[in-house]
Amino acid sequence: MIRNVSLSNISSYSPATTVVFGPLKRINLVYGLNGSGKSTIGNFLQSRDLPAFRNCSLDEDSGELDICVYNQSFIEKNFHGGSQPGVFTLNQGNMALRI
Repeated sequence: MIRNVSLSNISSYSPATTVVFGPLKRINLVYGLNGSGKSTIGNFLQSRDLPAFRNCSLDEDSGELDICVYNQSFIEKNFHGGSQPGVFTLNQGNMALRI
């Protein structure tokens, strides 16, 4: 489990200060205004080994992490690949439609 996430010198996070999120729980919800760094947190969790994240770190328990980030990358990978059928609402106007 991830205990803390530390971010510095990436996107909206200043190089002069390290921002630490934690202590974290097994499941965490990150929300905020546009431009506040939510996507940066998700991108770091998904791609920690990228050079852009060299000033960022995780404080984690030993063991394998199963990290799932629901962001734009997740949506594109899982819902825009053509294998996921669309969701629709059955109503009077489209009752005769067939899949």
